[in-house]
Amino acid sequence: MQRFDTLILKMLEQKGAQTVFLQPSAIFGKLGCFQFIRKWLGYIDKYILFPQKLKKKLKEITRMGRQIFVIIPDHSHGIYVPYISQYPHAIHLHDFIAIKSALGEYPNIQIGYLGKLLQARILKGLKAGSHYISISNATRKDALRLLGDRSIDVVYNELNYPFTRNIDTSTLPYPVNEDFSAYFLHVGNSLWYKNRRGVLALFGEYIIKNHDGDTKLVIVGDEATDDDLSYISEHSLTQRVLFLSGISSESLEALYSRALALLFPSITEGFGWPIIEAAACGCPVITTDNAPMSEIAADSELLIPSMPDQESKEYKEWLNDGVSKINLVQSWDKPERQGHAEMSIAHAEKFKPGKATDQYWEIYQSILNPS
Repeated sequence: MQRFDTLILKMLEQKGAQTVFLQPSAIFGKLGCFQFIRKWLGYIDKYILFPQKLKKKLKEITRMGRQIFVIIPDHSHGIYVPYISQYPHAIHLHDFIAIKSALGEYPNIQIGYLGKLLQARILKGLKAGSHYISISNATRKDALRLLGDRSIDVVYNELNYPFTRNIDTSTLPYPVNEDFSAYFLHVGNSLWYKNRRGVLALFGEYIIKNHDGDTKLVIVGDEATDDDLSYISEHSLTQRVLFLSGISSESLEALYSRALALLFPSITEGFGWPIIEAAACGCPVITTDNAPMSEIAADSELLIPSMPDQESKEYKEWLNDGVSKINLVQSWDKPERQGHAEMSIAHAEKFKPGKATDQYWEIYQSILNPS
């Protein structure tokens, strides 16, 4: 979200707008010897002190006779909406995963009492708004259901780095540049909805069914969890899976460009950045046939169902379907792979840098100056 904040601020600066960036200051959050104590004290900074700071600054700007337009770049700051609702404003909606989890819409996800209370307050605060910008039709659909009928524009995210096809091995991170001649790729953190377990299961099933002794899996994101390592060990994947964290955008670009395919079977997303990043690099994407993944994917032929419960009879069918899509990609000859890469790159043009921010600016202007 810091990248998104920076994106909005840079766009406003380029448009010549005078901006004031406000965020909670760490005062109480600096106190305490332990992290969990600082976390709870930090809520005083966020939910007691900051609203007062926000109201004071808005009154100060009003007294100066300036026109005010408030942008809330992340709907998770919904608690602050009632303090700015009287001013022209836009609230950016990214995903409702946390709110839906707190409402019990994902049965396997347990949220504590305080977590549910926080998400309820965020949802209540969001309802005080009047103008929203959603990153996908899927998020807009959730917003209409949870917030009620209101004005919600849809603007797809833009690439925050100019990804392009780059097969130069010099920018590949070690040891991929030496030891990984053929690999599948997954990009994502270890949160449940990214479905890292599903990625590992699909890769393992592919190896078994194809007697593949060489191809590897590269996972870019958080370091391996204990659960990941346990699964990898149990399924004899220790020498076949590599975890990479903190790599540069240039290295990620090279990884996308040389990968056999991106495996991205997310349970849910607000958008799904890696899908368009991979497309911009000409990399095939095997992802879930649910919005928003299906909204932004370049190739509907490579969509698979959402992963069912691992104890269900449908789970084996899901694995077979996923492996069949991997085999399809593997069956392409060089001209077919090149043709797919060109199609994906053309599709990614819809999300090129500057595309979304231009739309944001137009929407901001329409809210400020309604016809």
